[in-house]
Amino acid sequence: EDSPEFMAFGTHSQRAAVISAGIGLSLVLFIFLSVFFEFDWYHHEKGVDIGALVGLLLFLFVGIAIHWYVIRGIKSGQPKYLVPLIIIYAMTLVIEAIFFIFVVNHIVVLNYLKSMPPQSTSGYLFVTAMFVFTMGVQGIMLTAVIRCRNYLEKRQIHDLEMRVAEKSKLQHPSIRIVFGAGDPEMNSSSNNDVQPPADEAPPPYEHATQSSNETTQPEASVAPQRTVLQAQDGIL
Repeated sequence: EDSPEFMAFGTHSQRAAVISAGIGLSLVLFIFLSVFFEFDWYHHEKGVDIGALVGLLLFLFVGIAIHWYVIRGIKSGQPKYLVPLIIIYAMTLVIEAIFFIFVVNHIVVLNYLKSMPPQSTSGYLFVTAMFVFTMGVQGIMLTAVIRCRNYLEKRQIHDLEMRVAEKSKLQHPSIRIVFGAGDPEMNSSSNNDVQPPADEAPPPYEHATQSSNETTQPEASVAPQRTVLQAQDGIL
């Protein structure tokens, strides 16, 4: 629980992921309401701009769904619900990075040609600063969700191992379940039970071979297959 692997920005990854999901939901609702009430829907002669309305509703549905799945995945302990947000945020960051490179390149070229008025230069700088800030916030949120998914996946594996261990303990009550590195005293006692005493030396190699030959000699006399094979080789 308290491992640095599962921490994000000074707090636990679960809390950081919940905060990120809450911020994401708030931003999605804010952007939807701002665009919905500020956009000129009737600038076309035929009526409402259907394409813009469908795109805005799709943005609202996808944004709410992926952020709500993060909260649901943390509540149920299922890391699979965090995957949609990770995929969409990663794709968004890649697209924003490409667009950011294009904007910076455009600013550099226009400044080199000295064809950009001062007002447009300040506008490009403002857009660049907004892109950097937005990408930084999205990167922080993505990092928190990725670490939370790692934590939920490790906890799910641990719970599965514990269920298997408990089931095995019910079938075999003599086994002991060791958590983590285990108890050193218990490990030393188990090693003492398994290992032979130090004062009893193992039998010499010759004695071991003689005893093994003595135990296997009756079987060889019962089935003298080697003698038959030697006779066949001599005949051939």
